[in-house]
Amino acid sequence: MSKKKPKYLLVYRCQTCSQESGYSELYKPLCRYCDKETPLTLVSKEKLTIESLAKRLSVVADNLNKNLKLAYDSMPEEMNKDATEELDAEKELLKIMAKAKSLQEKVHNLKLEKPKSKKP
Repeated sequence: MSKKKPKYLLVYRCQTCSQESGYSELYKPLCRYCDKETPLTLVSKEKLTIESLAKRLSVVADNLNKNLKLAYDSMPEEMNKDATEELDAEKELLKIMAKAKSLQEKVHNLKLEKPKSKKP
């Protein structure tokens, strides 16, 4: 018995938290941020290709960096006052932000190769 192969990349926006989640048509959409059934709006439907996946990965990396920056900017001052050498939230968040920035740069610099055609 063969499994169905996905044909489309579908992106949904959650009407509760406004975040987007991407799926193939083979999966039931669910907000990955709310982690429960919420009203979703279909934002885009594209043929599933290497290019469409790379584009989506780029959007996800951009959103990750944006959300980490928002988290850093909204960090309460009390967290910095209570920091110890073992537990420093600001330092840990800055490390995570650096790793996310590196990931974002790597994703944006992806070199997509055309699939090699099989010779008869």
